[in-house]
Amino acid sequence: MATTITLEGAARTEFGKGAARRMRVANLIPATVYAGGEEPVFVQLPMKETTLSLRHTNALFTIKFGDETKMAVVKDVQRNPVKRIVEHVDFYEVKAGEKIDVEVPVFVEGTPKGAAVAFVDIQELKVRADVANLPEKIVVNVDGLTDGSKVFAKDVVLPEGVVLDVEDPEESVVTVEVPEDGQVTNLADLVVDWDALRAINPDIVAWVYMPGTIINYPVAHKDGDSEYYLHHNFSLGEGSFGAEFGSIMLSGENAGDFSDEVNILYGHHMRNGSMFALFAEFRDSAIFNEHRTIYLLTPEGNYRLQTFAVEHVPMTHASIATPNYPTDEEFTAFKDWLVEESIVTPDPDTTDTLADATKLFGFCTCDGADNTWRYITFADVAEFVPISYVGADTYQGDTAVEDGAADEIAADAQERAEN
Repeated sequence: MATTITLEGAARTEFGKGAARRMRVANLIPATVYAGGEEPVFVQLPMKETTLSLRHTNALFTIKFGDETKMAVVKDVQRNPVKRIVEHVDFYEVKAGEKIDVEVPVFVEGTPKGAAVAFVDIQELKVRADVANLPEKIVVNVDGLTDGSKVFAKDVVLPEGVVLDVEDPEESVVTVEVPEDGQVTNLADLVVDWDALRAINPDIVAWVYMPGTIINYPVAHKDGDSEYYLHHNFSLGEGSFGAEFGSIMLSGENAGDFSDEVNILYGHHMRNGSMFALFAEFRDSAIFNEHRTIYLLTPEGNYRLQTFAVEHVPMTHASIATPNYPTDEEFTAFKDWLVEESIVTPDPDTTDTLADATKLFGFCTCDGADNTWRYITFADVAEFVPISYVGADTYQGDTAVEDGAADEIAADAQERAEN
């Protein structure tokens, strides 16, 4: 069944850039509903509800304005090229029982045999379905497939009532193969010499690494103290250690073993781009979506984290860093709040995994303006490997980690241990 969403707005009578600007100031989004050969309908919709609804691919909308109601699907979304906020939405009116063509994103699940990895060859498949049965995603199961296996478009299992509508049904959708070097690094292969780093600083509790970025740092922690590592580097001095001063740190309010429901890591917003400066750039959805994976290695085990939201809050908003909630209901309400208030749109949308999430991680830095506001990127756990499996050959990971990740982490950690 398609996700069904109701938006209540009003007919739009003003047009032009000035009118559109005034609507956005009033937290409204201009939209147009097209209906084949008929005259289009111009409406204004609530910004927050509309933006959140666009996270659902191929949703079926009921748009109410005045005494009229239109059933429609999204045709096009126009976003600000810098801020990435929604500036205009085009809908296409549909009728109950009508069948239409839509593009559906392709995902894989399962683990191929041995060192093989699944690669998605076609990011979206065109299908035809009833408007009430439009799929949000198509999942291809690769569990147990061997090197050289392919899943063709004609072989993809589609939801009931959904029909493939592609020019070439023999086109490969997913390919399973072993990378050229024959070695696949998984989460258990990311190893840190904790003893060597404790010799430098016994307060080390983690190592944080984000592929393709400058973020590759040790994480320090002082129980009950969130000030010390604002002014002391990892080597406990005032020299340079990836920044002029300070260290990446876990909040003093958190437990050092990351056992809390909400774990907040802090890093300065350095002008040279080091430490956590990149997280301030994540206010742009395009940049945010380029870097959705964070690895957090700890003496208890390795985490693969998946980001899902960015919050922009004043530094006085202390409740956002509450380590634990009295009830499951309150923790769930907090997770829902993060999704609703996020200033970015995750693509692909992975927020459906939050219902089962028992632990969140926040990566916090100053916004770089007057330093009284913070950007916090939130992530949940996509995969965890207990320390007993780290460095062993017995663990078969869910997902191969990025090329060079193990070498980059090991080299940086060794350099710090030697210096």
